[in-house]
Amino acid sequence: MALGSNASVKAYISYMREYSLLWHHIAQGIDLDVIPPRPPDRQTVDVAKECGFDYWCYDLRLILADLLIGAKDGGQLLIVPGGHGTCMLGHATAAMMKPMIESSFEKEVKWLIVNINPAVMFRTAFASLLKEAKLLCKLSNRSAMPHKLIKLIIEGLEKVKAYAKLHEFVVEHLHVMNDYDGAMSILRDTYDKLLKSRSRAEIASSYEEAISKAKGMVCGDKANISVSIIGDFYTTMLSSFPVFDLLRFLASQLGVRVVWVMDWWSFINPFGELWGNGNYRKAMQILGQRVTGSDIITVSAALRARRKDVDGLIHLSVFGCTPEATAVGAIDFFKEKYGLPPICSITFDEHTQPDAVKVRIEAFIDTLAFKKYKSVSVHGGQRQKAVEAQHRSNHRDMLLGIDVGSISAKVVILDADSKAVVYKAYERTHGNPIETLRKMLADAGRECKGKIVSVGVTGSGRELIGAFVGADLIRNEVTAHAVAVRHYIPHARTVFEIGGQDSKLILLQDGIPVSFSMNTVCAAGTGAFLDHQAARLGIPVEMFGEIARRAKKKVKVGGRCTVFAESDIILRQQAGQPIEELIAGLCYALVRNYFANVVSGRAIQPPYVLCGGVAANIAIKEAFEEMLTCEVYVPEHFNVMGAIGAALLAAEAIPQRTSFRGFELPSLEAITTTFECNGCSNRCLIRCFKTTYGKEMCIGSLCQRW
Repeated sequence: MALGSNASVKAYISYMREYSLLWHHIAQGIDLDVIPPRPPDRQTVDVAKECGFDYWCYDLRLILADLLIGAKDGGQLLIVPGGHGTCMLGHATAAMMKPMIESSFEKEVKWLIVNINPAVMFRTAFASLLKEAKLLCKLSNRSAMPHKLIKLIIEGLEKVKAYAKLHEFVVEHLHVMNDYDGAMSILRDTYDKLLKSRSRAEIASSYEEAISKAKGMVCGDKANISVSIIGDFYTTMLSSFPVFDLLRFLASQLGVRVVWVMDWWSFINPFGELWGNGNYRKAMQILGQRVTGSDIITVSAALRARRKDVDGLIHLSVFGCTPEATAVGAIDFFKEKYGLPPICSITFDEHTQPDAVKVRIEAFIDTLAFKKYKSVSVHGGQRQKAVEAQHRSNHRDMLLGIDVGSISAKVVILDADSKAVVYKAYERTHGNPIETLRKMLADAGRECKGKIVSVGVTGSGRELIGAFVGADLIRNEVTAHAVAVRHYIPHARTVFEIGGQDSKLILLQDGIPVSFSMNTVCAAGTGAFLDHQAARLGIPVEMFGEIARRAKKKVKVGGRCTVFAESDIILRQQAGQPIEELIAGLCYALVRNYFANVVSGRAIQPPYVLCGGVAANIAIKEAFEEMLTCEVYVPEHFNVMGAIGAALLAAEAIPQRTSFRGFELPSLEAITTTFECNGCSNRCLIRCFKTTYGKEMCIGSLCQRW
């Protein structure tokens, strides 16, 4: 771009959280026309889904999306985050974005890559900043003496420090603030004020005013559970997460205290807590030769969180991120040696759905509560405060538990006093869970001889089903199964739960769930694996167990996914392999794939318990026992354990008056409307259903707005 000495260059700064404030201040100081940086929003996320290459990680696409929006708004000089190392977020890949943007808008843009690799000491970082500030002057045809640039950098770092301190205070007190949106607005308003601040006095004034407002919002009791969120770059996206606002979910919905351990000020302050107390040195020792700065910082943050005595860690990483994959391995390997708290690792991409994250987070918080208090903590947006059960009537009081999964629905009725199962039903939904449940509840109503005082719902369809039946408590399936197993087999240590589309591993200690894992996107270790083969073979899946037991030997089915397994089965059928040997091989393959995808090297101990509809297959039980060389228990109510757990949890939250709509429920029509709620930063996708009597029912909201 040929620009004269007096030409005006419009600069756009890619969002780098607090670091954006520094570069905005430098650009302002040399009289550039600056488009203010802004956090990624729904527009950025939508653009990111469609741009970049398939092998790019999500944060890289977010950066490109941010720059495309900036160029569309008139940016001619783009200030881009980069850094050294093997990570794609470096100079090489950042440079690839330039021709992509230029071809999109058919215009030339200028390009400044600023080093955001934090794994350097202050002196090196400051020298790099000065060098990049000089290059900014050159690219924008501006002139500034070195002492002026140094002054601008120091003032910009004051902004970084002020916002980092404010951000940490607000995040750590969100659980005791009754106005989440108000707290977030303080951060947004202060960010905008700091962007415009021209002096240290203005910076200090903006900070003090914001802190005073934030302190005025603090009220209520302290949370029982505290967690820290780690994952270098990905912690910048918490208020615009690919699926929902994670901070809101943790602090406002679950009442969890978030202890902040990741901030840019620590990165550029050699005396900051992230570097201090030996955290950085230990992280270097753990990882050995450094790959990039990101993995070092993530491990350092985990060590800092340990010193703050948090109950657990949530590690965020995007699919395909090499540094975070290194950090995951290091943290997991050295967890016991360095006394790290329990860790929930969540790998996501731009297509991650809310439930995929919510179930894991909620179940993780439950395991922390179990571990800390030896009892279940009833929480969630749908809960009601536990109260003493009302005066018993002439009829027995009953608890209703419902578990609706991907392919089946389960209904149980428990006696409220003895917790004995007085009724249970298990049915395949055949793609219509609502209608199936309606019929099941009608049947249950005819058998129920008492009064329903509390209703618990779990399963992958729990949100819709809970709203439909009028649940008093809605809880994730991990916690529900753990509670049910603890009730029937208190000495159990390991729970294998295999459902239609997902599988779970739950580790118990003294009846307390201390860890869990769920299958990835692969369904090879789930009931769907056998269902698919049963449909192709024309044999009811219910007969697989008995047929497999007739086999003299089992065929080793190749491949660890349904596609390769099916190809192998077809070839063996064509070769004349007996059908019973093929089915025995399929059952063994399911268990092998379950161990590969779900157990995945975790330390498991007997007694072992097998739950889920697949447990009806005797060949599956025997395959587990063959692999473990140990007996595996199958509970009497193995296929309805989730529903039993939901009912047991509902017993701890008996309301003054149940919300249950009754056993005779009306039909539910198709979705009438779908819209995105603009009430807060969550931007929830709300789906509205209508009943036959005209009542509208909305689901999808993380708060109680809908």
